[in-house]
Amino acid sequence: MKRNDPNKKVVKEYLFQNYGCICMVCGNKFERTELQLHHILKFEHTHTTTIAESSLVCDCCHKNINCQERTNFKEYTRINNKIRK
Repeated sequence: MKRNDPNKKVVKEYLFQNYGCICMVCGNKFERTELQLHHILKFEHTHTTTIAESSLVCDCCHKNINCQERTNFKEYTRINNKIRK
């Protein structure tokens, strides 16, 4: 899914200028091209990219964050379904 958000480039550049090329999760230093913009609040919910709701993360940390979010959602759904029965 392609996201057309004009704020994305501005926010990413702001984060680079103010925090450098450091992953905000693991703290390791990377090249600019190795860091990705992560939406702390999912883009699907906010439909915009803001500085307060974004972070720069490396590929490994981004995959771990996304995997954890899916796991937490599955666990939430399982518990919620059990309670509703």
